[in-house]
Amino acid sequence: INESDMTSFISCLKKLEFETRFKNISNWSVKVWDFNVEFCIDICKIIDRIDAVIICSNSRGLIPIVEYLKEKGIKSIVFASNIPKVLARNVDNYFEIEEDILQSNETTETT
Repeated sequence: INESDMTSFISCLKKLEFETRFKNISNWSVKVWDFNVEFCIDICKIIDRIDAVIICSNSRGLIPIVEYLKEKGIKSIVFASNIPKVLARNVDNYFEIEEDILQSNETTETT
């Protein structure tokens, strides 16, 4: 995904009155659990102002925050590919993005 596409997507969400938090992991040497911890801290900072969280990750490491959100009555929705069953069972809703769709977009962008 290029920067322009991300900006357009985030702008669209904001027009729909979503409050967005976006973390660009440009350095893939950053470990996934570091991202998960930052994500959880961000949610905890705004938990009193939200009624739903849309997660674009398939990380099992997010199950504890999903369970916490459920305890607080906050909905969680996951958009990702290869969503583990254990994560899918714990969220209110999930949308599986087929990997070939993601790959075809990556191929289009590089040509």
